[in-house]
Amino acid sequence: MIIYNTTNIPSINYSKLSKNNSSCNFYGYSGKAESNIIKFLDSKPKKTKEWMNFVKTLSDAIQNCIIPTVEKHKNDGLTIENYLPMAVKGKLLYIKSETIDDRIAKFTDKFKNEQLKKEDYMQACFKFPQLLTQTPDTLEKNVRNLVELFKDEELLTKEYLQACLKQPTLFYQAPKTIEQNIRGVVTIFEKEGLSLKKYLKACVQYPCLFCRKPNAIEKNIRNVVKLFEKEGLTTEGYISACIKQPPLFYISPNKIEQNINNLVAEFQDKGLKTSDYINVCLKMPAYFYRNPETMSKSIKALEFAYKNENRELNDKEIMQKILQSPILMSYSPKLIYLSKIVIPQMKKQDKDMAGIWGNKIKQKVIEYLKDDSNKKKNYTINVISSDVTEDFVKTTTAFFEKQFGPNNPIKFKIDKNNNL
Repeated sequence: MIIYNTTNIPSINYSKLSKNNSSCNFYGYSGKAESNIIKFLDSKPKKTKEWMNFVKTLSDAIQNCIIPTVEKHKNDGLTIENYLPMAVKGKLLYIKSETIDDRIAKFTDKFKNEQLKKEDYMQACFKFPQLLTQTPDTLEKNVRNLVELFKDEELLTKEYLQACLKQPTLFYQAPKTIEQNIRGVVTIFEKEGLSLKKYLKACVQYPCLFCRKPNAIEKNIRNVVKLFEKEGLTTEGYISACIKQPPLFYISPNKIEQNINNLVAEFQDKGLKTSDYINVCLKMPAYFYRNPETMSKSIKALEFAYKNENRELNDKEIMQKILQSPILMSYSPKLIYLSKIVIPQMKKQDKDMAGIWGNKIKQKVIEYLKDDSNKKKNYTINVISSDVTEDFVKTTTAFFEKQFGPNNPIKFKIDKNNNL
């Protein structure tokens, strides 16, 4: 066993918590409430006999309880640095590793029919150590009672356990509190199309929703609608988007407003209106919170692709084409370049390739080019010069060089006059 002295133990600065002592650094942690430590430190001079005895008590606990636990579970990612803060938070300083292992084993055994894995529950406990201060019977009761409360909505114990593993506080939280959270949100927005079954499904997908208070969810939703009601956004429409993309229930309205306004501002001179983009977001709800920089790159790649398809189109006509197929905005620039420019031109130059269609077309094209009879084929890709041409060439070249190395079959011809 590795022996640690107090110099090996990370210090914790209680100055932010202490009202009377502004410079207290204490080596060690207490299994009692943190307030008791602060109270002790504020009332006793440092390095007195009583203070040193207190340090020794902590040191003994660390040697006898914390270190053995860390040693036993170091392959699970546990270290003295990350376990000590968890131990003081969860009041585990004086709980021995055998006790911890016993509680984990007993709890997972209660859910063996649901195939709860010991290592998964162990990680949940290390994220939220307070679980180990509760008896397995108490935690089992919390899980089963919550599932029972929603039996009419067909909530399964196995799926709720998976939600708890992602959000370990759910194991610990009172079932009635969680039920009130869920039913409270549904009651508020039932007229706008939110059913208990739909919201429960959203909670299972994003377990933090189980813990969100109804008034917080309501405030988020109503504020987003208020921000864009002049552009046609309704509560019913936004609730529908939230059901499809549950993070919208809790993402900050300011963040959503910023994402939308920033993207619209960038392409406003090309015909993008806020009302148009709101309609796109309602069809593809993830766009409400998708990074505007990521969206911008995809839109620019689509502009480049459509301009190469038809050079007679102006910027506003191209934007209308993009808005008509909003799913394309979710594609990466690489996929847009390959599917809308490179592969169509390759097909025109190679009649044998013309029959390649359907899903996984990139993979099918690579398999075709790697066939012995096609290894010497080369293709020239004609594109216009624009502000994304360099990115197009770089991205496409990297893709094919990864597959073929120096025998890249793709060559580029850049038309700086925008004429074929």
